[in-house]
Amino acid sequence: MVLVQRTASVRGVASLAPAMLTRKVADANLRSVMSSPCRPPFDFKAALITLLSVSLLAQPAQPAVAAEGLPSIGMPTVVRAKTFQEASVDVAMDAYPLVKSLKAGPVASLGTKVVSLAATGDPREIIQTIDAGLDAFLSVPPDRFMKTVVALKEATAVASSAPTCNLVCMPPPPYVEKVVVSASDALSVTNPDKLKAFFFRGAASLASGEKQQYAGVLAETIKFSFSVDKSQLGKFKDDGYALLLAIDNAASSAPPKKMPTAKPLPKNAAVEQVALELADGLYPIVQGLQGKPVAALAGKVISLAASGDPKEIIKTIDAGLDAFLSVPIENFFSAAVALKSATTEAVVADSCNLVCTPSLATVEKVAGKMASALSVTDSEKLKAFVYQITRSLQSGDKTQLAAVLANGRQFEASLDQGDVRKVTLASIQLLKAAGAPLSESEVAWVKGLAGIS
Repeated sequence: MVLVQRTASVRGVASLAPAMLTRKVADANLRSVMSSPCRPPFDFKAALITLLSVSLLAQPAQPAVAAEGLPSIGMPTVVRAKTFQEASVDVAMDAYPLVKSLKAGPVASLGTKVVSLAATGDPREIIQTIDAGLDAFLSVPPDRFMKTVVALKEATAVASSAPTCNLVCMPPPPYVEKVVVSASDALSVTNPDKLKAFFFRGAASLASGEKQQYAGVLAETIKFSFSVDKSQLGKFKDDGYALLLAIDNAASSAPPKKMPTAKPLPKNAAVEQVALELADGLYPIVQGLQGKPVAALAGKVISLAASGDPKEIIKTIDAGLDAFLSVPIENFFSAAVALKSATTEAVVADSCNLVCTPSLATVEKVAGKMASALSVTDSEKLKAFVYQITRSLQSGDKTQLAAVLANGRQFEASLDQGDVRKVTLASIQLLKAAGAPLSESEVAWVKGLAGIS
């Protein structure tokens, strides 16, 4: 909403004198504060608002004619500040053509370097980032979260039938806007201190990586910026800055709704037992992981995924969301709460390699909660998701697929083979117990990859 510009006649100029002196007063106050030996901490946002206000008052008067024919002084136009939700939509609409135009090569190159940098970070900073992220997530009302996931599922379903795609198949803009409105509404009621703590920890985690890799990430980022439209990128950055300024100006929204209680479902003892076996096998493997080998393999997997058929990729995302939405919300949040307890314990672990881990007993509790959620997931939807993951990876560049498999075998050979066998067989059995068994050829392929006869 833009307020109509109003003018004052010369008879009212005297009443404007205090406002006309604002700039002189502000300058005098600024000199006084800056010269004080105990000046307060610098508040960037408050200073920015002050400067904007002074610049408006310092604008030259706009010539206008009053009703009685006398010259008058034009007052500056006042524009209502955008809400956080409105600013979020602006950023999303700016990003839409950028994302739609993305090519696999530049994204894979940048993603590989960022993952490599992140994997070399301080493990305590990494686990604190995960813990802070879960803390912020659990402050989101469940109904807001589910509304966003449902909107995202609608968007991916439409995007799956998009006539043309580059790196990612995109739905029409109205679907994107619906997702962003739901997500920004959820963020607006997230605990702000927990959200800020998550962003701070994420920055600290990235800053703790190997210093030699920063130059490569920066160079790749600059190179990536040349692969997109400059005017669109500039508008995206400007609106992104406006979004930061609007973070404390969220529009009021309806109070959270209590989610309907789902009908209790019987436990699947087979799923829970196999999940514990999988957790027991993974525990020593995860504890012993080192940053560089994981970064090398992860980088190749990202590059392979980016080279895949975009229609297969969006179908995989859509199938995953479809399976997720079949899980009762209370089961999902119960698993998330258990995971948060585990990361809180891991933060104070005595020793860490790639990541800090909690005790095995705590890991088994998390595995039990996750198994409970998995056991009530729609088996047909879970099976479709697992199948689609395979389709998506196999649609990638064949040379890169061969390199990933070779690197994966090399990585697997560096691990304890007893643990590898235990994890492989437990994974196959878990899918079978959950009602999404692999075919005989798929089982043979997985066993061959793990070196199991």
